[in-house]
Amino acid sequence: CFDNSFPKNIDVVEHKESNDDSKSETESDG
Repeated sequence: CFDNSFPKNIDVVEHKESNDDSKSETESDG
């Protein structure tokens, strides 16, 4: 799970400020 979270987190962090939905996707994946 961590391995997949690392790369995804980077993308989410950038879109996190703009899209809160992105954060939800990451949490669900974890």
